[in-house]
Order: sequence, then C-alpha cells, then structure tokens
Amino acid sequence: MARLDWPNFYYDQEEVLFDAVSQRDSAVSWSVHRPSLIFSFSPRSAMNVVCSLCVYAAICRKEGAPLRWPGSLDAWEGFSNASDADLITEQRVWAAVDPMAKNQAFNCSNGHVHNWRQLWPILAGRFGM
Repeated sequence: MARLDWPNFYYDQEEVLFDAVSQRDSAVSWSVHRPSLIFSFSPRSAMNVVCSLCVYAAICRKEGAPLRWPGSLDAWEGFSNASDADLITEQRVWAAVDPMAKNQAFNCSNGHVHNWRQLWPILAGRFGM
C-alpha cells in the first residue's frame, strides 16, 4: 500500500534510509517492513503490545487495581489486525535473499482480525482478574 497522507515518523526514517542508499553504489539495496501491532514473543520490540499489556496486567494485579481498558470505545468495539513475530521474521529473511524484494516496501499482517472486546477478557483471565 502507498504511504498514508499524514505525518508518521517511520516515513522520516525511510527518507533517511533512501538518502543513505542513494549515495552508495548500486550493490546496496533496501526493504521496508510495516507490521501491525505485534502479537507474539518479541523481547526487543517496542511494538510488541502483548508484553506491554502483560506488564500492565501484572501491575494491576499486584496493586489490587481493576484491569481497565486504556483505549477508546472505537478501538474496543472496532476490528484491528496484528502481525506475528515469526511471520515478520520470515518476511524479512525472504526479503534479504530474494532479488524480487529489492528496494520494495511491504506491509505485514497475518490477515486475521480481532477486537479488544473479545481479547481483553482473555488477558484478564490469564492474570486471574
């Protein structure tokens, strides 16, 4: 998909990448990967919402506080998609070795949809809340 028409710091990072690569010989190429929220074990990813929500739930449980939904009503009821860390890894390995992926940008999603209204009780249950 094309870039969205609003400011996004990832686009700034892409511009730095494109500029750096354009100043080198043609042996250097790039690929851009745009996952959705990451749902799986990915310890070094700030975009891994599962780890963040588990920390939030653990703190609430320890403090005796209710596990309140921190988002909007639209996010609670609406549908979203997610990306699995294993799928993202497979996509990046593929892009590194397949010449057809050279100098391309890719979205990465498992293709399933979810809503937080269904997932939140599952998270709460895992923490006995």
